[in-house]
Amino acid sequence: MKTCLSGSSFLLPLFLLCLLGQRTSGEVVFDNFGPNDSYDGGSGRSINWVVESPGSSFNMGMGTAARFQVSGGSYFLSSITLAMGNIYFGGTNNLAISIRADNGGLPTGSLLETVVVHPTDLTADYLVVTYPSSLEPVLIAGGNYWLIAEPADLNLVNGENNAAFDWYWSGTLGFAGNRQFNFTTEGWYDWQVFPNTLVPAFRIEGTVVPEPGTLSLLLVGLGLVAFRGWKRLQAVPSRPNENVSSARWRACA
Repeated sequence: MKTCLSGSSFLLPLFLLCLLGQRTSGEVVFDNFGPNDSYDGGSGRSINWVVESPGSSFNMGMGTAARFQVSGGSYFLSSITLAMGNIYFGGTNNLAISIRADNGGLPTGSLLETVVVHPTDLTADYLVVTYPSSLEPVLIAGGNYWLIAEPADLNLVNGENNAAFDWYWSGTLGFAGNRQFNFTTEGWYDWQVFPNTLVPAFRIEGTVVPEPGTLSLLLVGLGLVAFRGWKRLQAVPSRPNENVSSARWRACA
């Protein structure tokens, strides 16, 4: 079967690559690591889930969150990187890391994505881990967002899901907070946020959202390609008793 490939058809993929090429490379949206991904491993914010027995006063659950702002344009989220460690040896990977929009200074806005649940690589202390985004939600320029780490499995019966992690300090100040689990009501207390406190180390990477002008050029280019193809077909004269398909076959020859 013969395929018609005009010069315009060859130009189209190149045109698309030129316009959307910026979507293929990641850029740093936010980063508070030190040089070479250094951080303060002396301490950090805790994420834990510990159940001794139902009703025990030793039961505890805690999540933590850190805020960041998007500058320099809007981005599709591509990955998150954190300085974390598993400090409950023999514990589980009871952890979920997500991104939410800011809501009046609190991490209670709309959920953009739960990036990772039950990570399998947090098996030791003092690690720098990266998790890719699968949904690639849009982070809007100038917007405030929260990176949240908290237990994924709220097992109230026994210690099968016990876990504890540290999210190590970056050495920089900013918005961060935590919330504790209320084992009496079986729900979370409100977030406690501190506006000028040590913030844990993390990095957000994304790919630039094309500007409206870029999308307009893309539509114009597609229209021109389609128009040239239509004009080429219209320019082929028909022979007696020749149907349209045959004429188009000769146009491709």
